[in-house]
Amino acid sequence: MPPRIPPAIPNFTASSDQIYIRDPATATPNSPDDPDMILIFGWGDGLPKHVAKYAEGFSGLYPAARQILVLGPISKVFFASLARRVVDMTPVVEALGDIVNPSATKKSKIMVHCMSNTGGSNYASMLQAYLDKYGQPFPHQLVVFDSTPGSPVFSWKRMGQWSRAMSMGIAGMFPWPEIVTRFFMGFATIVVYVAGFLSGEEPAGKFAVRVMDDARYVPTETKKLYLYSKEDDLISYEDIESYEAHARASGYETKAVVFQGSPHVGHMRLHPEQYWGSIKAAWQWALGKQ
Repeated sequence: MPPRIPPAIPNFTASSDQIYIRDPATATPNSPDDPDMILIFGWGDGLPKHVAKYAEGFSGLYPAARQILVLGPISKVFFASLARRVVDMTPVVEALGDIVNPSATKKSKIMVHCMSNTGGSNYASMLQAYLDKYGQPFPHQLVVFDSTPGSPVFSWKRMGQWSRAMSMGIAGMFPWPEIVTRFFMGFATIVVYVAGFLSGEEPAGKFAVRVMDDARYVPTETKKLYLYSKEDDLISYEDIESYEAHARASGYETKAVVFQGSPHVGHMRLHPEQYWGSIKAAWQWALGKQ
């Protein structure tokens, strides 16, 4: 089988079929406090042209920041082992280069942006890849959680949410109604959970929420911003609020912004000024400027 050709994303160079790198638009930052690097972890099966809109937004705020954009094929997260997921995220660590080397003399400023549970899971796998390489937690000043994390604990309600989320990007590929695709995705979810239980393999979602608040992976100095709405029908806002509380109890400083009426990963589209303003303010907070 010929190698898969990564879809083109304007202004980005493909490092793999899901990892893209963008060099700064300018060498002069708007402010000396601007981040040097921004990592963007897209949502499950998000189309490149849609995820790239977030990259454009970040370029408007921080034109001198290098960007790494990670697409989120669901099959590469929820149906893959941790070892496989770490291999897939290792190019992110390699692309970061010397700026994340613990022996570097200059401390770089890094922001991470995660969207939905798939983005959060890829972030967690990257944390593991970094820990495997350097034996230290990943150095970043701010991580933004957009519409995540949701609870990985199995329930019939969550299975319905998961099956709907997983079917959204592929339902149009089949001739039958979307509800049939949801049924198959729900069945696949049950199979994955049962197989993981029998093999002892920790599900991707459980691994992600565990390491996100673990100081071995994320320094306690890293600030956390949660962006969500109560109208999200794929990830319950109660789950997000619960994990924010857990992060605080684990020693992290957190902030949350609740958007009105926006759907899952739809806050930037419906409330762009509030969205980008919240991120810009959180970055200053992460640097101790507020």
